[in-house]
Amino acid sequence: MVSVLDSSAALAVMFQEHGQETVLPVMEGALISSVNAAEAMQVYQRRGNRPADARSLFQGLGLRVCTFGQEDASMAAAIGFDAPHLGLGACACIALARRESAGQVLTADSIWAETKLGVKIKLIR
Repeated sequence: MVSVLDSSAALAVMFQEHGQETVLPVMEGALISSVNAAEAMQVYQRRGNRPADARSLFQGLGLRVCTFGQEDASMAAAIGFDAPHLGLGACACIALARRESAGQVLTADSIWAETKLGVKIKLIR
């Protein structure tokens, strides 16, 4: 089963936070949108870390970063229309999960579980 990670799931591992124990077992072969990859590295940098360190740590996670292209943009926009409370990163993640017919999406954002998104959501905490 292919899993897709939201930036919050990647960050839980990067910062060794609560919830990483749910993410670690599915890391091998997991996917992440390039939008969510950028968001994870940006958050890591904003917490006082250098860009090179963010890139190195993120690359060490071994996730497959998937390009966010025109089809993804269209799907993310449609998801955002149906669920206006979700941000761009969330919509990009869900679009990737739909495109790849992922078995689950891992996130720390509990509002996802309350929204019908057409994909299985697994909360990491």
